[in-house]
Amino acid sequence: MPSPVAHSLIGLAVGIGCLVPRARGVAVLRALRRRLRHLLVFLVLANFPDLDYVPGLFVGYINAFHFQYTHTLGWIAGVAPAVWLLWRRQEKGIGVGMLAVLFGLLASHLVADMLTTDYWDPFGIMALWPLTDRYFVSPVAIFANVAKAEWPDILKRQNLDVLAVELAWCVPLVLGVSVWKRAGPLDRRA
Repeated sequence: MPSPVAHSLIGLAVGIGCLVPRARGVAVLRALRRRLRHLLVFLVLANFPDLDYVPGLFVGYINAFHFQYTHTLGWIAGVAPAVWLLWRRQEKGIGVGMLAVLFGLLASHLVADMLTTDYWDPFGIMALWPLTDRYFVSPVAIFANVAKAEWPDILKRQNLDVLAVELAWCVPLVLGVSVWKRAGPLDRRA
């Protein structure tokens, strides 16, 4: 599945798109700076389904529990409202629309994972659990799988190639959203 780099860049694009107001010139940079803490939360949340790696570390096989319950709409349906409620306690004025944004942000992880070449059975993720425990994978893959069965695998050449592809897909996404935000409001006088 994609590395944390791809998930983070997708989360950053969603964060910029949803949290930063459109503005002209350097005003968008000031808005980015004001929202930096929130953007970092979006980066973490974009990677949140991969918490299932942690128990695998304790049993000596990092993938032991990966692609199961944290990679499902059921899990997202529990996490998104919990995060939203915590956020509302910290900041007044966070509306229900942010709940939808958080759900979409977490779901972006599932979509990216489904768009990745999968070589191991079961193929894909249990995206629709608890409705079904069937695994789903897209017939079209835009990301390559990261080698990570053992710690030394992280340093394999294959992972540098994976990273290059992820950057090629995700950096233009972040830049495109940033340019759109920098364009500012449309001038209605024209």
